[in-house]
Amino acid sequence: MKIKQSPEDFLVEELPLRKPSGKGDYTWFWLEKTNYTTTRALMQIARNLRVSRTRFGFSGNKDKYAQTKQVISAWKIEPQQLERIELKDINIKIIGKDEERICLGYHKGNKFDIVVRGLTKREVDLAKERVKLKDCIPDYFGPQRFSTSQNTHLIGKHLLKGELEGAAKEFLTGTADNELSKKYSNFAKKNWGSWKEIIKHCPDFLGLEKSVLNWLIRNPTDFAGALRTTPKPIRRLFIHAYQSWIFNIALSKYLESKTKCDKIKFLNTKLAFPRQKVDTSDSKFIIPGTKMRIRKDIFSQNLSELLKKDKLSSDDFRVKRMPKLASEGAIREPFIKISKLQLELLDKSNVTKNEKLDFSIKLKFDLGKGSYATVVLMALFKNEI
Repeated sequence: MKIKQSPEDFLVEELPLRKPSGKGDYTWFWLEKTNYTTTRALMQIARNLRVSRTRFGFSGNKDKYAQTKQVISAWKIEPQQLERIELKDINIKIIGKDEERICLGYHKGNKFDIVVRGLTKREVDLAKERVKLKDCIPDYFGPQRFSTSQNTHLIGKHLLKGELEGAAKEFLTGTADNELSKKYSNFAKKNWGSWKEIIKHCPDFLGLEKSVLNWLIRNPTDFAGALRTTPKPIRRLFIHAYQSWIFNIALSKYLESKTKCDKIKFLNTKLAFPRQKVDTSDSKFIIPGTKMRIRKDIFSQNLSELLKKDKLSSDDFRVKRMPKLASEGAIREPFIKISKLQLELLDKSNVTKNEKLDFSIKLKFDLGKGSYATVVLMALFKNEI
């Protein structure tokens, strides 16, 4: 199975809650991008306009390796200023003015149009069968939640435990999604503390890492200050990534205890995907935080054991060393709500009984906010993403 062979193979369009009112200090616009996360795209736009990135609000961080479209708000920036911007792989379309900033979760969901390639005829047939099980796909947080470096949950764990040097080290040495960044990461690990030498090996596209290193060059042991050079939304993502990680593991353990499951590789672990719908009335599925009480149901006890293993408690989500990153937690549904699911076999003229031939499938579906298309693909194709 192959996805994201090109950005056009993975299209994501945000479903906004409403249209702008037509007046106010915020300019709403569509951000269409490829080869950028939302945060890095907005950093480029802010740099182009010579304004702070904090003027921009968005509902969710969209994938880098996809063609995405989402609503952004810009405070006290006129449409004409935005329309003059010319950046590679970034396109801006003005929607209108409004009194409100776009904040996290300010959308109904996302519409997906995905092409999956490199399939055998048998895999195609099995995917068609598994569409019938669409109501029992676990609502796991997808791999994008943990960034291309796949370590944001580890940064979050260090922050929750007040281990700021550990968080900084994980942040500065965990970037390894291509050969250039891998080479830098290995050098940073071996020469930890030699900030001036490390920054010489840091690629220009790792702008956030360079900001942290520049701070440490001036303040060699001030890891709190160094981490604060990264935008607050990104630091919050580290906390959210840890919450997401243990939610995934706790839900997987819960499902395994209820029914027969397939185990599918996910980052450095495996997650359970049930072969039938499970009665979940015996549990409350919580994302841990300061306001989330650990109950006595199976899921909550799984969560409690995972927190104890990491030597953490609900109170630690106050993030005492960085209280602005505190998280209250939330309730999350155990299964994905998927609608308008369509599956189409491409290049039908090539369909034969030859198992070695490559087939492609186009999938279209809508998901509610917070759910991941990559998890849907894992369930349909029983394969790692």
